[in-house]
Amino acid sequence: MSGSLVRVYVVRFCASSIEGIVAVITITAFIRATGSVSAANLLNSIFWLTLFFAELPTGYLTDKWGGKRALGISLTLRAIGFLIFYLAGGSWILLIVGCILTGVAVTFLSGTFELQVKQIQKEAQTQELAGDSSKTVISYLHFSHYLGLCTGSLLVTLWLLKMEIQTAWLLSACLSFIALGILSFTWDSLKPAYDKGPFIHFKEAVSKVINEQKVRSLFVYQFIFVLFSISFLTNWVVIFVPRLDNTPIQLGVLTVVFSMLISFFVWTWKYLEILKRLTIPYVFIGFSISQVLACSDVMVFRFLGGLGALFFFAGCQIGIRHAIFSSISSSKAGAILSLFSLQENFSGWVGLLSLAFFLKLYSVEVSWIASGACMVAAVGFYSFHRR
Repeated sequence: MSGSLVRVYVVRFCASSIEGIVAVITITAFIRATGSVSAANLLNSIFWLTLFFAELPTGYLTDKWGGKRALGISLTLRAIGFLIFYLAGGSWILLIVGCILTGVAVTFLSGTFELQVKQIQKEAQTQELAGDSSKTVISYLHFSHYLGLCTGSLLVTLWLLKMEIQTAWLLSACLSFIALGILSFTWDSLKPAYDKGPFIHFKEAVSKVINEQKVRSLFVYQFIFVLFSISFLTNWVVIFVPRLDNTPIQLGVLTVVFSMLISFFVWTWKYLEILKRLTIPYVFIGFSISQVLACSDVMVFRFLGGLGALFFFAGCQIGIRHAIFSSISSSKAGAILSLFSLQENFSGWVGLLSLAFFLKLYSVEVSWIASGACMVAAVGFYSFHRR
């Protein structure tokens, strides 16, 4: 493994550690700042709205500037946003500004690490990252990501045992500046991969998604996966921890456990040869069956189904990201991955909206069974139609 790639994985770990902290504290901190759950969710919607509008422009800028500069801007905006959250108190103006800054910062992450790897490959003028070895690269990126989530969640959980939740924003800002320093001293400033206008750039990226069957298929598979896995991701704690009261420390512990399991399963997918021969549709089916099995009243089946769903969830992520990574060039990596991220946010929004209405009529278990059945049906229909 080259030193340049190790440095990419280290920064990926640092960035994900920050995400782990934010995942644990955000909603509770927003509730305390605004005074109500409704207002906190309204504030959070501003963050998601920023993701929607900023995704494509920052994808273009990532391709134009290169991975190091784009990620440096992301970490800087995050640090400033976290400091604003710390100082905001109950000021809606400052809270909204913080949401916008951190939202823009997150969109710079779409494809940044994959782009840096592509540029390293291009600069070295070798094929060491091509073929099967590219799956190793994606596995390491995902492992670094979930290990970072685990570390950040554990750190903030220990922090909250002694400190107020508002001070966790300071912790996040400090880690952002530390990650920025590591980035500045360890990443190579590779040449910008692309230097055309944004409209031409995205026209070419959209053309690739529409006209190339493999990329188009991945676009569809990701939509199906996000749409029908959202119930599992947002409600698994309801099934396995029925008395959850959503305190930050509880959420921290659960995020640590979730991240550790996913990290282990990502590593498993990397090393077991038999798993490398499974195609994306079969991995989707495995996830669906496990999700349905987790709804069983028999605790053994529920436990095995839950572990199986996490296992195949990791496989779905690696399979899709590896296939995308292998199908795009360094010149348009940021733009194409921004399109995928935009679609992911949209399909997640549709899934959550549908789930909200579904849960008014049925239980979480029924939503899992329905999602699993719909995923199998959608994958089967699309795979048959594609032939």
